[in-house]
Amino acid sequence: MSERTGRRGCPLPAAIDRLPVGIVVKGASLIARVRRRSLVPILLYHSVLPPSDPAYRLLGTRTHNVRPEVLRAHLRILKRHFDVVRVDELAERTLTGRSLGGLGAVTFDDGYRSVLEHAVPVLEELGIPATCFLTAELVRTGRWWRDAVRRVIEEDRVTEFLAFAAARGLDVQGIRPDSDGFYRDTKRPDGLNTRALEDTLDAFIGQGERPAGGPYAGLFCRAEDLMTLHDPGSLLAFGNHGQAHHVLSSLADDEQRQEIALGESVLKSLGLPLSRVFSVPFGGSTYISDVTRSILKDAGYTGYLLSSGHGTTGDVRGGLAVLSRVTPADHPKALARVLAKQAIRRTR
Repeated sequence: MSERTGRRGCPLPAAIDRLPVGIVVKGASLIARVRRRSLVPILLYHSVLPPSDPAYRLLGTRTHNVRPEVLRAHLRILKRHFDVVRVDELAERTLTGRSLGGLGAVTFDDGYRSVLEHAVPVLEELGIPATCFLTAELVRTGRWWRDAVRRVIEEDRVTEFLAFAAARGLDVQGIRPDSDGFYRDTKRPDGLNTRALEDTLDAFIGQGERPAGGPYAGLFCRAEDLMTLHDPGSLLAFGNHGQAHHVLSSLADDEQRQEIALGESVLKSLGLPLSRVFSVPFGGSTYISDVTRSILKDAGYTGYLLSSGHGTTGDVRGGLAVLSRVTPADHPKALARVLAKQAIRRTR
């Protein structure tokens, strides 16, 4: 398949890479076009580690980590061109039919400790509000079932585990035995129940032998970190990212309800100011179902966040605002490129 090109024949990705923030297209900047079309840039970040941190090598410059100076560059651009508000205001405006034009928001998922250490100072410096969505089990114990998946891969025991799981009655026919396939298939939205998968992983590895956090121990906020925050909520609010970051659409109705309720109760017990917007684990639109939406609505949530890679357009489903986020890469110009792509996509 031939590569798409811009009007001057440049490959489109290369053309976008060359676009400065204020580039003019037909007399209007791309960012102005994003503002007019209510393509709201809701930025999604995870970890904010500098290269000097020993843990940086675990995350590197993947989409799960941006350096603090890159975050600062992105947020300066965002503040220069948009009014930055909390996602709760975006949800409220969406539900009441008010314009979202000219607004933006900042979010962090999973609850990395580096958000407190390196992102909060940037937020304070620029006066930008943000919301950090926490996975309760990571806060409470430092454990995550995906670490068990990684351990099986690292120990080259995927085939052995699949045989073990099948013997226990788990339907693993759709899970590929290679490392990459196993990693991806164990979090598919149409895959097996991830709570049952977690129980099976624990039985396979040995209950109590899965260390809290695995190789990522210490990267995530714990309860003691959050309870010592100075003036929580002044700029950084907190939200529910599920009790254990399970694939909600794979769970039974009662399990989904419990996953959402337990996630919220742990955060409430810490006295944190909580958002009424829910961040969907893994972030895809197929990772949430009509049942999930009904549970969220009944629990008093006003919207939910996806990680679809495009700006929100003010959609409402099941009485909830659907807010879609973009994840800028670890490069100072990455946000400008994201905004350029949004504007170009809307002109085609």
